[in-house]
Amino acid sequence: MAGLCEGGNEPSGSLKAILVNTHLTELRLPTQTPLTTSFHPLGSCCTFATFNDILVLTDGIFGIRKRCGNPLSPRGDKEVPAANSWIIKQDGLSSSEWREMLKMTAMVAPVRSLPGRSTGTTHCRHCSEYETLPHVLGSCPQGEVLRIKRHNTIRSMIADALRSKNLDVHEEFHCIADGGSNRRIDIIAINRNKQTAEIIDPTIRFEISATQPSEVNEEKKKIYEPTIQYLSVKYNIEKITVTGLFFGAGGIIPKAFVMWREKYKLTRDLQDAIDTTIIKFSVAIFRQHLYGVHSI
Repeated sequence: MAGLCEGGNEPSGSLKAILVNTHLTELRLPTQTPLTTSFHPLGSCCTFATFNDILVLTDGIFGIRKRCGNPLSPRGDKEVPAANSWIIKQDGLSSSEWREMLKMTAMVAPVRSLPGRSTGTTHCRHCSEYETLPHVLGSCPQGEVLRIKRHNTIRSMIADALRSKNLDVHEEFHCIADGGSNRRIDIIAINRNKQTAEIIDPTIRFEISATQPSEVNEEKKKIYEPTIQYLSVKYNIEKITVTGLFFGAGGIIPKAFVMWREKYKLTRDLQDAIDTTIIKFSVAIFRQHLYGVHSI
């Protein structure tokens, strides 16, 4: 098969050319990849597959075949395949960003928990947790500033798109929940003509299950629905709803977001811009963790 790496050798031509020119590409993992018991990139202890397991790309979806029986591989976006377009088109990414993201999507990014990447420890180089990809992108203190910036950037992109629809939009909005506790809402979009409003909370997390979008939505409802009475009285709004929008740190866009943006007649350009921005930030967080530098 064209593009098959034998014995850990590099494939002929660029990886991008292989992905574009074949419908099914197989890339063998390096032969030095050991068969060992270690921590899976998703955090659970298991036995890793041998180097004969391969990276598969078909219809824009790819991952590690049979890796530890992991039901989450491949990590490509099955719900919204258009979100996978960066794999072929590169979509606003530099060549180095594209390569880094490809490694992260295939779960072979060089974190210490990956077999063969560290001879000393699987613990994070910046804290006491295990250095998995979800830890690097989602919780390590080393990337906290960039994660906050990533969230705020996506929040403002969504808020600006809603303003273009002549809605009264506020960001980082303070309010009070039932019982007197304080809340800070990411976005509230008010339709003055209809006297309705929507509280919108975008959340970016590492992709671990197909139920995350609905789980995030329910989580945000529990947090912000207790503020509805306060907001209704203060702004004379008849109906207020709460929506939690989930985005994957690897660029996953769920159908729930597509349906939400279509409700407001927002174009796919917003969706594509969010996807590219999240990917660029995830690469920056990863580089900051490993090398102490980034390009954001």
